[in-house]
Amino acid sequence: MSRLWDKLLAFFSLIRVQNVTALLLAQWFTATRYFCPDCRWFDLLWHRRFGLMLLATASVITAGYIIDGFYNLRRDFINRPAKTAREGRLSMAKKLYLYFALNLFGLMAAWLISWRAALFFGTYVLLIWLYFHKAQRRPWLHEAGPPFLIMVPFFGLMLFFKTWEPFIIWAGILVFLGLMIKEYIKENLTLPGDLTQNIRSILVQYGPALLHTALWTTLLAWYAVWMRMFGLVHGEYLRLFLVFMAIWMPFIVYLFLKKNFRWAYLHIRLFIAAGILSLWLI
Repeated sequence: MSRLWDKLLAFFSLIRVQNVTALLLAQWFTATRYFCPDCRWFDLLWHRRFGLMLLATASVITAGYIIDGFYNLRRDFINRPAKTAREGRLSMAKKLYLYFALNLFGLMAAWLISWRAALFFGTYVLLIWLYFHKAQRRPWLHEAGPPFLIMVPFFGLMLFFKTWEPFIIWAGILVFLGLMIKEYIKENLTLPGDLTQNIRSILVQYGPALLHTALWTTLLAWYAVWMRMFGLVHGEYLRLFLVFMAIWMPFIVYLFLKKNFRWAYLHIRLFIAAGILSLWLI
């Protein structure tokens, strides 16, 4: 029984269940509050096609984290030895079996929606594999890849509801830029593993000066999009929350510039989680 429990803990650590849960909550909140405002919270979950879409998203994203652990095993062992050792309780063969099984399950769920949904998620699976197989070792693609792959399911959400609302598009860009800032901060924490595994991040390839320039450029773009979003918002609570986010972001950058990278990374993760919860205010 203890061995089974250990393997379950290893599995949940490997798939980063908190990230998968956050993404599914973001899709649910957005769909309920914006794409389908007349739908009740839990009624939408029991909508067959929408439920299948959440299952497909969860399966493919979970498989993506498994393949991440497969390609970055040595890098993670240097950067996060305790976590990697815990995940090592699952054999490589079982990880690959889970990877293919989850992708197959996700594609089957998408096929039950439509062949277009199956094509969309099949392309998504391919993009995730291509990123870890090729793109993550190239500067700029290394940073932009994870935010882009996280935002793909929201693109699928707009396709599902067949609507292109300006507010959601701008919100998606804002989240993407926030995730880019998260990647810039993370590079300083993963630097030892990146150096030993020849992963050419911006920090490794060009040094901290260009990384800081990229951070400031992304930050300015974030505030430009924030101002556009603020003009589209009508609810007082959401406006107040956006002001709070605009004040919080400079504090995160301050921690980064002071080289408190772990605290900056913790705050940017909380920042993004708060942004997901704010979708409830839409």
